[in-house]
Amino acid sequence: WDCLQVFDISCNLLKKFPREFLSRVPNLRTLNLSENQIASGLEECTSLPSSLEMLDLSNNQLLRLGIFPLSLAALCHSLRILLLNNNNLESIPLQLGLLPSSLKTFDLRGNPQYAINYAVLSRPAPDLLKFIKNRMTTEELAHAQQKVQEIMLSRNTTAEKCKEMSLEGSDNNHIEFKKTRSLPDEQPQETIATKEKAHPGMVNSGQELSSKDSVPESKTATSSNKSTATSVLMTELQQSIDSFLEQLKDNSLSTAKRFAVKKQLAMERSKLIRERRRLEQENKVV
Repeated sequence: WDCLQVFDISCNLLKKFPREFLSRVPNLRTLNLSENQIASGLEECTSLPSSLEMLDLSNNQLLRLGIFPLSLAALCHSLRILLLNNNNLESIPLQLGLLPSSLKTFDLRGNPQYAINYAVLSRPAPDLLKFIKNRMTTEELAHAQQKVQEIMLSRNTTAEKCKEMSLEGSDNNHIEFKKTRSLPDEQPQETIATKEKAHPGMVNSGQELSSKDSVPESKTATSSNKSTATSVLMTELQQSIDSFLEQLKDNSLSTAKRFAVKKQLAMERSKLIRERRRLEQENKVV
């Protein structure tokens, strides 16, 4: 599914928007769902591929769009064609005015709505988007833009968690590798003890070997100290990230404060990823 770029399932009997399917096609560019019976599934859709360029939902039975316009605005910055004509939309969501400027073809005609006349709906996409956006009040616009930011943050948070899980899996593999490498070190110690029993006179040789053996132990202790310090730092970074995420749940935050918190959150996440990668490189060297 990762390689799928064009998907055409038009002229079928689909009754629901394939929301779950879209979460499995990250490189999809063209999706044709026209001439179906889709009436729902868009209201809570936030799993759109960022690569999407053309979406055809014409000639269906859509009644409402819900959060769908905000999801398109937040996630599909390369969208060029959006066809919603000939559905059952009784109102035009003003959030559609936030769709990306990349949109070149936008069709809403053939819906039973009376807020926007046919002549306006026939305008070029940039003019139509501007007209719809200008109908929003200042409060409505600010609220819609905040929702767009939240959807983008949610997508980024999910992506970061996936990366962290991947890094954790990689770290575990390296830890197992170190344990496996430590086994041969035990064998020479047994061999030395056997030689000392067999040749009691070789005390100096045994002492020299013991002295040599102490070097890896010192390196191991140093490595252990570094690992402990790294573990503490990573724990502190994760706690800081969790704290920022909790702050963002506060709806009373001003726009400026929310932006500052998001910036700090991004910096902490970047530090955590760099620390994990550094630890991974150290494990490889060992």
